[in-house]
Amino acid sequence: MQKNSTTHTAKALILIVVFASGYLLSKFINFPVYFFKKELDVVGIATILVNILLAYYLSVVIAKQSDINKSDKQIVVNRISKIIENIESFNSTIRNNGILLFDITTFVKRNSIAIVRTCKSFSEFHTIDDNEEGNIIKEFKELNRLMTYTPPGGQNINNQPVIINNNIVNYSRERIDEILLKVDQIVDLIIKLQLTINSR
Repeated sequence: MQKNSTTHTAKALILIVVFASGYLLSKFINFPVYFFKKELDVVGIATILVNILLAYYLSVVIAKQSDINKSDKQIVVNRISKIIENIESFNSTIRNNGILLFDITTFVKRNSIAIVRTCKSFSEFHTIDDNEEGNIIKEFKELNRLMTYTPPGGQNINNQPVIINNNIVNYSRERIDEILLKVDQIVDLIIKLQLTINSR
């Protein structure tokens, strides 16, 4: 309902501007005037008709372009919602432990690329702060470190926060908490990006 109200307001403003322009133009430019019976102003009527047609044309073009922009933006917003859904669904996998190393690297890479592509798509018709995208990618890299980095050998393997054996990854309770916190931080940044895009 609010969107329709905004569209009608824009059309009304266009009509006012066009009529005002036509009125001012007629004041500064002396058009030859021809009168029929009852002093009918042919040029005046023609000017009004042209103004009406021009206002209608502009309102249709602007409304159409606005609809296209809204459609493009909605596609981007929906894509971001899907990324958030994928990230949050991975939480249960992390809690269960015993994750394939390949699944971890694929998860981080796939969602990082999805963010980059989404920002690129949006930047084709709106400007976007590079820092928002950069901060998300930075946090993904930190998440990858938390999930895959193992300190050099020589320490008791049972005390390691990350244990990788036969490409199966297990975490200490503390590391799981760190990973889940990092995932929440990434989701918060992505939601912030989504709100930024939705406000444009």
